[in-house]
Amino acid sequence: MIPKIQERTLRSSRINPYGLLSSEIKIKTEPAEVNEASLTENVKKPLPDYLEPDLDVVFVGLISGNNASVKHHYYSHPSNIFYLALHQSGFTPVQISPEEDYTLPERFKVGLCNLIRSTENHSSCISREMMDKGFIELWEKMAKIKPKFICLNGKIMYNQLVKSYNSKDDYGLIDYKIPNNQLLNTKLFYVTSTAGTATNLKKEEKINQFKELKKLVGQEKIGIDKMVDKEFVKIKAEKC
Repeated sequence: MIPKIQERTLRSSRINPYGLLSSEIKIKTEPAEVNEASLTENVKKPLPDYLEPDLDVVFVGLISGNNASVKHHYYSHPSNIFYLALHQSGFTPVQISPEEDYTLPERFKVGLCNLIRSTENHSSCISREMMDKGFIELWEKMAKIKPKFICLNGKIMYNQLVKSYNSKDDYGLIDYKIPNNQLLNTKLFYVTSTAGTATNLKKEEKINQFKELKKLVGQEKIGIDKMVDKEFVKIKAEKC
């Protein structure tokens, strides 16, 4: 017998008025004893969105890796530095565990979701068409909650968004007009993937990218409107 964390689903009263698609917040309850055989059913499944209105930032992953899909928590592979970067950049006062991912919106105004909600594809097998469809769905989802920032966790999404496949930049603000009038005040940022397989940058360099984002979020929260800093803007998007 192995313990399993049971889940019950709540729809937050703060979320329902906004019609937040079908995403549901997972609330953890006490562990219960279950048969190991029962864990073999639906072991691998898409992660839920952890979102609510008016977040400081929503981090968007490309797709759940095998580890996250099985453990049912974002960025749960031991080599992924996402939660370390969140803490060391100041988004969270302590380093939380992947098992606490669902608490991020309420505790720290940080949301989580993936561009592609599937467990059937590896990130290396995802087509550009799949990502384009994912962005359409992402804008619809974000329009309902209007975060201050959307941060793409992985350069591959940035490249596809701006159709620039040879960019040498690693992170920054994205000067791109989101094709949704409900997101005129939402800003886009991207960072190098926090996955351990992304070895082009050192851990400290990745964490510094989160620190730059945190600085911009702080400026936005105190009412600084002039956000476009040449040091961070990496590309001029096509006219929309």
